[in-house]
This record gives sequence, structure tokens and C-alpha cells, in this order.
Amino acid sequence: MWDVYALVPRAKAFEGKKIERIKAGKRGFAFVFDMPLDGRDELRFRNTHPLIHQYILDNFEPVRSAPNPAYQIYKARSFEQ
Repeated sequence: MWDVYALVPRAKAFEGKKIERIKAGKRGFAFVFDMPLDGRDELRFRNTHPLIHQYILDNFEPVRSAPNPAYQIYKARSFEQ
């Protein structure tokens, strides 16, 4: 998923389609910039795209701690079948 300006909350249907694209693409990594734009917490990615954010938390694991906690890097979890 690429959203240049993930500022505006999206409809559940939009987020669902993006999640399906992430699943279909079998992505190995996720990069999230979760910053309070203009100092507004409601404009963080986790608040504008809550379903996608939860999908990432459920299916990816943090790689490392970045110098700025707003820059989050995740790798896909390996699930045994």
C-alpha cells in the first residue's frame, strides 16, 4: 500500500481493499510513518487508517527501534501451517 498523504480517515471498505492488496502481494516488510502531523494526534497513521494499522500489528513484527519512534519498520511474521 502506498498512500502519499495518509492524512484523511478512510472508509472501512477502502481499508479492506488495501488490506487485501497487502495480503495478495505477500509483503515482507511494512514501513509506517506514524507522526502527529501539525502536532495533531488524530492525524497519525494509526488513527487515520486503524484497520490497516491493526492488520500490520497482527501480521508483522517490529524489526528494530528507529531513532524516531514515529518511523516504524515491521517484517512479516512466519506462521507455521
